[in-house]
Amino acid sequence: MSKEPSHPRINHFLLYAIIGSCSFITRFYLISKNPAWFDEIYSFQVSIQSINGILINSLYESHPPLYYLLLKFSTGFGVLRTEFGLRWLSAVSAGLSLTIFFFILHRLLNDWLAIWTWLMFLFSPAIMYFSQEARAYIIVMLVATSSLVCLYKLEKSNQDWKWWFLFVAFSLIGIFSAYSYGLILSVQLLCLFLKYHSNQKYWISFGLVVLGCLPLAPLLISNLQNDLSRTANAVPLTFPVVAQALLAGDPPRYGVFWGSMWLPIIFGICAAGSLGYAVKVKSWLVFYAIAQVLIPFAVFFLLAEPIFNVKMPAYQSRQFLVLLPAFGLCVAYGMDWFLDLFQGWWKNLPLILTGGIILAASYIGLQRYWTITKSPEGAAMKVVRDHMQSGEALISLHYSLTAAASFYLNKTDNVYSWPQKEGDEYWFSQTADVLRGMAIANSRFSVKQLRSLQQYWVLSDTRSDQTVRDMLARGCRINFQERSGPFEVMEVNSCTP
Repeated sequence: MSKEPSHPRINHFLLYAIIGSCSFITRFYLISKNPAWFDEIYSFQVSIQSINGILINSLYESHPPLYYLLLKFSTGFGVLRTEFGLRWLSAVSAGLSLTIFFFILHRLLNDWLAIWTWLMFLFSPAIMYFSQEARAYIIVMLVATSSLVCLYKLEKSNQDWKWWFLFVAFSLIGIFSAYSYGLILSVQLLCLFLKYHSNQKYWISFGLVVLGCLPLAPLLISNLQNDLSRTANAVPLTFPVVAQALLAGDPPRYGVFWGSMWLPIIFGICAAGSLGYAVKVKSWLVFYAIAQVLIPFAVFFLLAEPIFNVKMPAYQSRQFLVLLPAFGLCVAYGMDWFLDLFQGWWKNLPLILTGGIILAASYIGLQRYWTITKSPEGAAMKVVRDHMQSGEALISLHYSLTAAASFYLNKTDNVYSWPQKEGDEYWFSQTADVLRGMAIANSRFSVKQLRSLQQYWVLSDTRSDQTVRDMLARGCRINFQERSGPFEVMEVNSCTP
């Protein structure tokens, strides 16, 4: 069973140095390979607003404001306009999260089991994806991992105010970064209540958390209503899809392979062993880790979805990413329990076999991530940027392409987007802004006016109606034409009246 490590201090230092170095180095590997995609660019556009503008944006944005403020500072107030500039904050957060995760494992379990569990999540496709993406999810996972340290310390000694106040701080940082942290906070408050309901420090901490969350209440209610109305007709999210997305990679974006089935099964069996561990050891932290994984899934899939008709599309499986630290603890505890069932030379055989399968499947998932671009719009815009001449105009027929233009072009004065149909005519706005309420500019240009330009680029989505694209290109000479996924870019000139 678990035991406290008893190695010399120098061994601890070297071990943590190696673990920390690997955690950070792997997060930065090929970090700029994929072009920035719409959600990242949208986050960037929000972050370069004034602080007041970011707060106002939270009134209709599905995320609270803290992450955008952090992104504002991490990009140097918009100066670091590159993929690396967007993503380094997420990479650092993931490196810290993995290092802290190992710290907890090393305090609870023996060296080899701690290393094995850390290694399985070090190469997790989902964690790698979000480590290299400019969104809040991995930062919230860092907060969730850090809060586990607080719970571990509180189980050791619940009289130390420091850990109670750190718990409050992590709770507020998490919930102000992403509403999905509520999946963590609600279960933590429940489990702490069951253990410390007679402890004055718990009630003071509970009160501080509630008071701190009050400013978010109207924003949360408003955004929840908007999200529920938008997804009312969505195909319901299923538990297998969530399990595949969190453990093997996002199926809608990177497809399904053999690891999509076997990784959830293997991890699930390991995690199920934590129930046996909890019965035998009776540790509160083990019970918490199990509750932290089971309660959110049970509430959503057994209550919210079937009874209250709350629907989430498949891509929203990312909201459950915040549960991975607790799930990782369940996997470690479960494997420890399974290993105690074996004796002799083949005691470590389960570690070797399961580890080999998990790493092989994770490798395939990572290869898909690095070879299948998640941003055909970014790739298309890079092609345009490399061929675009000074003074040329750009006409975008899709919001993702407009966002890519705003990020990759040095000047966006000649970008025309957001076509609006009025009668038989289409009107364009002279803007590359994709933020709600700001996208439609006052100056409007007709197709006829745009066709009078000497030379321009037309960017379109081949999956949608090609009427406007044909109107802009009809009777013109096409100098350049290329596809990037579903998107097409072409340079035209010499258009006949």
